[in-house]
Amino acid sequence: MHLWFRCQARILAIAGLCLLCSGQALPAVPAGWMLTRPQKQDLTKWPECNRQPNFERWLRSFHTVQKPWHLALDGVASEEDSCIWIHDVVEMLLRKPRDPKVISVLEVCHKPMHHQGSSGLEDATGSYCDDPDFDVMDEGRWERACPLVPGIVAEGALNPCASRFRMIDGRHRICKLKMETNMAISHAPFFVLNETEVLSLVVPNCSEDSAGPPTKLRWEDFEDAWHHILNDRQAGETRVDSVVLEFVRASLPTVLRRAPEEL
Repeated sequence: MHLWFRCQARILAIAGLCLLCSGQALPAVPAGWMLTRPQKQDLTKWPECNRQPNFERWLRSFHTVQKPWHLALDGVASEEDSCIWIHDVVEMLLRKPRDPKVISVLEVCHKPMHHQGSSGLEDATGSYCDDPDFDVMDEGRWERACPLVPGIVAEGALNPCASRFRMIDGRHRICKLKMETNMAISHAPFFVLNETEVLSLVVPNCSEDSAGPPTKLRWEDFEDAWHHILNDRQAGETRVDSVVLEFVRASLPTVLRRAPEEL
């Protein structure tokens, strides 16, 4: 798990959905950085990124908001079984499209930080992600996680790190990226929601007795979009939901590297 990734240029941060593509718009980057598409060695290191994502499982997953990860000091966002369905997060991103933003991972508070005695952002070693017995993390999700997929964060939302960003989706991916780059990651692209948006998505019951996740979105549409891009098809060649297609395009693979110094 703790292997150093060697390549011609030092990779300091990597994120994006691992699909074969070219020519798509990339998120804006801070000065001194550049974004490129993954090279062969990137995909060799993470072969799971070449596999089709499990969109069905992803849309049925949820983000819990129990203490210390509660989202409000009172009300529904603090109830024991409250959560945010990822389905609803994605549906909002489809209704209000936005490109991922490149932000510092030092400002992103994510699980399993501050869980069962784990440390937080002050821990430069990332020991909160080191879970070889999978007491906190899920082994199956870890094995399937492509660390090139961008996470989803909420800016200004309450979190136990008192940090600017709270991660809503992507803890296995970001932990895998941190661990398998020896904590060399410093920035990465994320879809960013604001506090008002994320609070509007909290529902009071995500237990096994609940009605289950919403079903407005069809996971098959995301799968169709993925194949559309993978096969480099032109618009109109296949019947693909255009909004879903643009969302998948916005999640395409990006590698953030230090830009070469000008002579």
